Amino acid sequence: CAEGEEAHIAMLGRTIDGALGRAPTGNWLWWSVLLIAALVACDVADELGVAVTTARSTAWLRRTTLRHVLSVRLRSMDRFSSGDFTSRLVGNTEAAGGVAPDAVAALTSVVLALAGVVALAVIDVWLCLAFLAGMPLLLLMFWAFAKDASDLSERYLETQGVIVSRLVGALAGSRTIAAAG
Repeated sequence: CAEGEEAHIAMLGRTIDGALGRAPTGNWLWWSVLLIAALVACDVADELGVAVTTARSTAWLRRTTLRHVLSVRLRSMDRFSSGDFTSRLVGNTEAAGGVAPDAVAALTSVVLALAGVVALAVIDVWLCLAFLAGMPLLLLMFWAFAKDASDLSERYLETQGVIVSRLVGALAGSRTIAAAG
């Protein structure tokens, strides 16, 4: 609702001008109140939609992953520790469940960015061309950052699996640990 927020700024300006006696009041106050209510409703609907979509996606991923793990032969499960399965099933499915809302937000951002480039071209073609000339360098920097982040994330998940596996092993041997003091 970014466009609504920009319209809200203009309406508040008119409302304040009317309240200070610099311009006719008209119905600007009521339009501002209605726009604020619409913005609040949009934010509530957005948050609710993201929460519901993420929860449903996460539940589906957990059911599907658990069903697959339970149906796989035991020999193929030896490659992964029980802690790795647990951390992926509990923690990582929640992150993966948020992909759908993130994809919609990314698509919206791309559309708005393209509209901004078109608006920049309407304002000044040379400025738009200068901006577009710098885009390859920006994309190269973004690619390098994403590659580094991916490598770090992979190492993090491996370490998390080892830690959870050790915790599961400790819980399995908790009587021995308690007896040892």
